[in-house]
Amino acid sequence: MGAIQYVRITELREHELQERLSPWMSEARWQAWFDKVAREGIQYPIFALADGRVFNGKHRLRAARELGLAEVAVIYEELTDNQVKDRIIADKLGRDSLTVGQRVCIEINRAEAEGLFEEAERKQIEGGYEGGRGKRKNLSAKMRSGLKTSAIIADRAQVSQRAIEQAIEVKRKRPDLYQRLFNGYDETGKEVRIGTVYAEMKRDEAIAAGIQPEEKRKRHDERIAEIEEEARAVEESAPSDEGSDDLPDTDSAVISARKYVFDATTALVSTYRLVGSAGEGARKAYLTQLESFVEGALILLDRYADDSDKSAMLSLCLEVFKKAKESNKNEEE
Repeated sequence: MGAIQYVRITELREHELQERLSPWMSEARWQAWFDKVAREGIQYPIFALADGRVFNGKHRLRAARELGLAEVAVIYEELTDNQVKDRIIADKLGRDSLTVGQRVCIEINRAEAEGLFEEAERKQIEGGYEGGRGKRKNLSAKMRSGLKTSAIIADRAQVSQRAIEQAIEVKRKRPDLYQRLFNGYDETGKEVRIGTVYAEMKRDEAIAAGIQPEEKRKRHDERIAEIEEEARAVEESAPSDEGSDDLPDTDSAVISARKYVFDATTALVSTYRLVGSAGEGARKAYLTQLESFVEGALILLDRYADDSDKSAMLSLCLEVFKKAKESNKNEEE
């Protein structure tokens, strides 16, 4: 490691790998950090290559620019491109402030920068990395093992393989949504989740597909029949000790509610084709009541979802459903 030198700001710039491997702070966190730097000054040097490309300290460099500083403390190091990549990733993944989506994006982008996807395609298998943060394993050895790229990345990022595959699909189809995931937070400061952007992408695809009314009705008819079968299967497989007097009051209440939901489901199926023939008043009252029931069901499912991605998609469904209700009200007004 070299000695600290004081270098003019104009001689420094962010290393190009930072764009893919190092997310910026959220706006709220940046403002709080910047205010502290403005009061106390920049406490640590910036690390850069001899040509002025900064690989550690891009936030300090930005702060120096915004504060109007002429010079900043810099330590120059001689590193290869791979060493720079590993340093950027190790610095980022070693911090707890990153969201799950950001960690996933970093791992996917790292695999892409290493040519992992290209090599996997060329060898007609997928594979690549494993182990702890910032530790690269031998690619060819992993290739021979036949492990899928998404499985290796999932192991490194400590998330499900499904989440990795969803993020990869979003990156391929919707770079704009992938960038939001990489940024970590939306304009309101809310964390952007993998399930959220994936669900949004799928929703947009469905809208763009423009499914014909006849096909849509056919799909609905088929799905309604399946729903009835699923409901009966759940009811038939319910625990056999439900009638026991030793059950807690909470269990008894939930069991009763489940039976009610089953009855409501069978009633929905049986009236599915009749609603269109009902009078306007009866149909409108029924559908309004049904909307409230469905919204409550979505809230309950989101509240007790056992998977963060599933919860994110349910939350998105709830938002879309609310907009649909509001749209109906606006049309009526």
